Amino acid sequence: YIDEAELDSRKVNILMDGSTGTGKTAMAKAIAAKFDLPIVITNANSFSETGYVGPTITDMLKKLINQANGDVKKAERGIIVLDEIDKIAVEKEYGRSMKRGVQEELLTFIGGGKYDVKMHDQFSHTISFDTSKITFILMGAFTDIRETKIKENDSNKIGFGDSNDKDKSYTITPQDYIDYGLMREFFGRIKVLVSTKTYSKEDLMKILL
Repeated sequence: YIDEAELDSRKVNILMDGSTGTGKTAMAKAIAAKFDLPIVITNANSFSETGYVGPTITDMLKKLINQANGDVKKAERGIIVLDEIDKIAVEKEYGRSMKRGVQEELLTFIGGGKYDVKMHDQFSHTISFDTSKITFILMGAFTDIRETKIKENDSNKIGFGDSNDKDKSYTITPQDYIDYGLMREFFGRIKVLVSTKTYSKEDLMKILL
């Protein structure tokens, strides 16, 4: 049992890593439906830092309010999914880039802050929105990391191992994501790491049957 006041005060940011088609978005939608929470799913690769053309932070908050039918308190406890978060990773040889700017812009957003959201319905007005209770789910395939890990596992095998060995287990560490190009400060906002497994033929048969 968790006291509702305690649950209400928690701030959870989740990084969900896994191949395309392994159910990451479906799980997020199922969680939102289970707890009757509004959910907004945005492609992080299309997100823009201040000064660039593209979706902004307040655009997402506005959608969340609309999903909650104008109930701001409910919207403030909603879920925001930033998909393809791996696409805003910064390649080391490029230094300052728009992708780094997007990560910097998201730091306060996912950490919790207050934003003025201009609503244009029957009467234009501004709403103060507190993101400190939003659950952020950051999703990405991070294909290069997984492929590297699997190759490392295969190269460490001794003897006449089958190259089609089903054991493709590996461990991704926080440092792997940082080396991939997520800023250390950005990654520091993430509290929970989740990895989804690629379906085998047997997994798909089990699901279908």
